[in-house]
Formats: sequence, C-alpha cells, structure tokens
Amino acid sequence: MPDVKNKRVSKALTAAFVRTVKERGKYHDGGGLGLFLRVEPNGTKFWVQRITIRGKRRELGLGSHPLVSLANAREILTFADATRRVHEIHRPSWRNEKHANDFINSLIAYAIPRIGDVRVSDVDSADVLSVLQPIWLEK
Repeated sequence: MPDVKNKRVSKALTAAFVRTVKERGKYHDGGGLGLFLRVEPNGTKFWVQRITIRGKRRELGLGSHPLVSLANAREILTFADATRRVHEIHRPSWRNEKHANDFINSLIAYAIPRIGDVRVSDVDSADVLSVLQPIWLEK
C-alpha cells in the first residue's frame, strides 16, 4: 500500500489504490519510468510522465483516469508519440508556422524512422548518435 502521507512510493501503484485515492498530490509509480498519478483538489486524476528534454524536466500528460487505466499508462510512450506531443506543447513558442513545421518534419524524416518505436525511457546516446551521424555533415 503506497504511503499517502509522503505521496512517493518505492513500489508500484495498484489499480485499487488509483481507483480510491482522493487526497491531492502526485503519486509516483515504482520502476523508474517517471510515471505518476496526479490528483487535483477537485478529485480529478490524470497520468503524467516526467521526461528530460535539453536538460530540463518536462511533464507529458498521458490522459485522465479512468479513461487511461494504470496498465495503459505503464505502456510508456514511444519516441514517435512523445515527439508529436512535445511538438504540440511547444508549437506556440515558434516564431511562425514554418518553423514549427520544419521542426516536426525533420524529426519525422530522420529520427522517427530509426528510433520512433523505441520507448522514451529506453532512448540513449547511442540512439541519438544513430540519428545524427548520417546527416551531421550533410544537413
């Protein structure tokens, strides 16, 4: 049973806990995948995965509970899924639509064919190198 007072658990959440928890907070799922359940003051629950982009922590929303079950939330995003979500989050920050399109189209052309099916939590520096090496001098 997760420690509700500390809200940080070292072992995995259970479906029963997720269904019944009402206290506001973040409830981390064990396993080191960066998955947690966020419970809002009004009782709304939703899944979030914490990832790091350019050295900064980001949180990707995976959907609300019960629409997204614990089992589905644990099926961590692939690189392709995360790429599309991050692009949508940051789309307003680009100077214009062309820059936003160039960003996602470059990832679709070069990164997604090589590592698109890899879970975000499994992407490592060798994967990044496998994307950049062939195009480094050319592009």
